[in-house]
Amino acid sequence: MCSCGLTWGWPDIRARCRSSIGSPASRCGPVTTFGARSGGGAIPVIALTEDHRRWIDGALAAESEEQFRRQIRAREAAELLDWALGRLPAEDRLVVTLVHLEGRSIREAAELLGWSVGNVKVRAYRARKALRKTLAGLF
Repeated sequence: MCSCGLTWGWPDIRARCRSSIGSPASRCGPVTTFGARSGGGAIPVIALTEDHRRWIDGALAAESEEQFRRQIRAREAAELLDWALGRLPAEDRLVVTLVHLEGRSIREAAELLGWSVGNVKVRAYRARKALRKTLAGLF
C-alpha cells in the first residue's frame, strides 16, 4: 500500500496512483525497481512485502560479501604470484609471463625472445618447477 492509501499489484505504480487520485506521483513516495519478472519489466519494490524486502537485502548482502571475499582471494593470489615470480631469474620470469600469464605459444615466445623452441620449453619447465618448490615451502 502506498502513502495515498491505495494498494497496488504489478502495474506501473506511479501512473496508477496519478490517475486514481489526481495528484502527483510524488505523494506515493519514491518507486524503485528490482530485477526483471517473467512478463517483462521490473518489479516495483513498493509492491513487495516487508519479508520480501528483508530476503532481498539478505541475498544482496550475502552476494556482496562473497564477491568481496573472491576479490580478496584473487588479490592475495596475485601478490603471492608476484612474490614467487620475483624470486625467479629474469629469463625464467620472462618465459613464465609470456607462456603462462599472457597465453602465448612456446613458438611465439621463442620468436619474441630470439631463443630456440627447446630453450623456451626447458626454461618454462624449470621455472614451473622452481615456482612449485617456492610455493610449496609456504604451505
